Amino acid sequence: MRKRPLCLIAIFLLLIIWILPKDIWLKQPDIPSGEKIMITGTVTKREPKEENQAYYLKKCQSDNSNSEFSVLAFTQKGISYPIGCELSLYGTIYQLNPADNPGQFDAESFYQSQGILYTFYVESVIEVQGKAVLKDKITNLRDYFSKYLTEIFDERDSGILKAALLGEKSALREEDQLLYQKAGISHLLSISGLHISMIGISLYKIFRKWNLTFLEAGLPSGLLIFLYGIMTGFGISTIRAVCMFTVMILGDILGRTYDMASAMALAAILILIRNPLQARQAGFLLSFGAILGICMVYPILQSVFEPKRNVFKTILFSMSISLVTYPLTVHFFYEYPLYSILLNFIVIPCMPVVMGCGAAAMIAGSASIAVGKIIGIPAHLILSFYEGLSKWTIKLPYAVIRLGCEETWQLVGYYFFLVVSITLLWYGRKKWCGLILPLAIVIVTLRFRSPVEFSALDVGQGDGLFLRSPKGTICLIDAGSTSEKNIGEYRILPYLKYEGVTVLDYVILTHLDEDHMSGVRELLELQDTFKGIKIRQILFPEIANPDEKYLEIWNLAKEKNVTVGTIGAGDKIKEENFEISCIYPIKGRRTEDKNNSSVVLQVSYEDFSMLLSGDLGFDGEEELLQMGALRDVDVWKVSHHGSKYSGSENFLQSINPQLSLISVGRNSYGHPNEELLERIHAVGSMAETTLEHGALMIESDGKTFSLSFGR
Repeated sequence: MRKRPLCLIAIFLLLIIWILPKDIWLKQPDIPSGEKIMITGTVTKREPKEENQAYYLKKCQSDNSNSEFSVLAFTQKGISYPIGCELSLYGTIYQLNPADNPGQFDAESFYQSQGILYTFYVESVIEVQGKAVLKDKITNLRDYFSKYLTEIFDERDSGILKAALLGEKSALREEDQLLYQKAGISHLLSISGLHISMIGISLYKIFRKWNLTFLEAGLPSGLLIFLYGIMTGFGISTIRAVCMFTVMILGDILGRTYDMASAMALAAILILIRNPLQARQAGFLLSFGAILGICMVYPILQSVFEPKRNVFKTILFSMSISLVTYPLTVHFFYEYPLYSILLNFIVIPCMPVVMGCGAAAMIAGSASIAVGKIIGIPAHLILSFYEGLSKWTIKLPYAVIRLGCEETWQLVGYYFFLVVSITLLWYGRKKWCGLILPLAIVIVTLRFRSPVEFSALDVGQGDGLFLRSPKGTICLIDAGSTSEKNIGEYRILPYLKYEGVTVLDYVILTHLDEDHMSGVRELLELQDTFKGIKIRQILFPEIANPDEKYLEIWNLAKEKNVTVGTIGAGDKIKEENFEISCIYPIKGRRTEDKNNSSVVLQVSYEDFSMLLSGDLGFDGEEELLQMGALRDVDVWKVSHHGSKYSGSENFLQSINPQLSLISVGRNSYGHPNEELLERIHAVGSMAETTLEHGALMIESDGKTFSLSFGR
């Protein structure tokens, strides 16, 4: 490392950014979400989307803000505005949302890592000024080639080739993207640094064979790669590859030795100085992690184990990358495709053929579609092979291991043992030192959980409760919202991945209002897809007069081969000293008020207890008091999102909670009601809301409990 000062600087910079709070690097927007305003900004990038057209605008100004900002603006399809022009737009502006629940997509951090502060939905274009620049002509060239890929190949092939050759992912079918992700080959769908390097080095070598000097060969090669980077959107992998390729050419021109690790470090430093938030993005860490494995780990493993055959060299090469990126993959995606190393061993060598034939067909197609289709046949056959191989692989046992989130100390421990093992292998030359590597993998793979975990997820105006028992039984109690769309896909499922959940043992519906069951409907519809999760059993309130929504979900569950049943007072889910006891509603009763027939659950584990009371109102609470079914609890999940008509004085005195959790979003009902909050505080209970803190997460060992927040 003493001979590689840039590597030390890059590592030091990365550690500093990781140690310091993320909020230091985040910009604070000063325009409220939902404001209708006019902005003026310069177009820097244009991307086609399925339903609209996206424009990246920088140096935006508005009377509503005191400083310049950047936005991602969405316009209707049909009209294209040139890159480099200045647009004056009228529409609605929105701040970017942070992740409200663990596992949820952090739009604020992701888009700010790209310099974007707001999204903007355009209602009208007021004025267009300025002319197209070179970047616009290159983007038009991308659109030109994209059109011919559509005409030459079918929907699957053209979508994959547009992503791999042109960096255009809008045409990529969701089913293909998920298939490649589950198989562990989704990197083939991106403009990777490896592809950029291969193209650049090939051009450079061709020019050198023509007896051109280093400078004469390097300048056109570097320029063409730079222009290709512009055309494909200049993602992180592309920026890294272009930077490293430029350093290699400069080294040849200046007569200096090229060092891959130092070139990589220089690229990382330049990216992080420009935007420190990139240090926390999966694209940055996985891209640089792969190169770190190639230039630092692979040479050591190769020199120590001395593989003789190319097949073993290739496997060792793939393993070197995986050793660095494995914990990062688990950290960001919470699961790992177990057979990805072997699958990549097969598919990566074929990818140059796919890209070569795809590119040749695309170019030839501009002259003759028929000729383009003939040239594209090998690409079609290989992509069909990829699809079949991926589908076969993910059907194998343990094809995708869902681990859930790790602790920070596990990540630190893994890389500590990795560095120790590689160092001992290099200096000690003892093959047995490689046995430390499985220890590192075990450390980052094991999961350590509290006996009882409970989370009131932030689903907006609705309920979504997660419960894990000491033996690992998973319950989802309600999942619905009236203020947020697709909470199943974007909030519930990401959290389940974060928790490492592969099967829901029970889904319990307290009642069938939309704000408690819309997400359950969505989970059922997604169950047989790559996105979905298996549900074993759904329990409905045992009432005498089920309504239309009740029967709709009941029948949908049966169609999806999910066991259905009912739950009422006296029913229990029990394992040793953990119990979920239903104390309401009384079985078989006819009721016209769905809220006051909500399923009420008491959860207990040793000395710890919770009460989950759905949308129960005063009438239901009074009946529970008369039944004598209530007792002191540690945690109460407040009824009906903090309604004025829940949590009566007598009810609260009977349960006497230490902590009250309120699942609530922005609403016009006045939830949580101030009178209720006063009653909660009057019994000495602390009240917390998902609106303020995101997910409210409880962990208990049976004696004590702790509270943490998702935001």
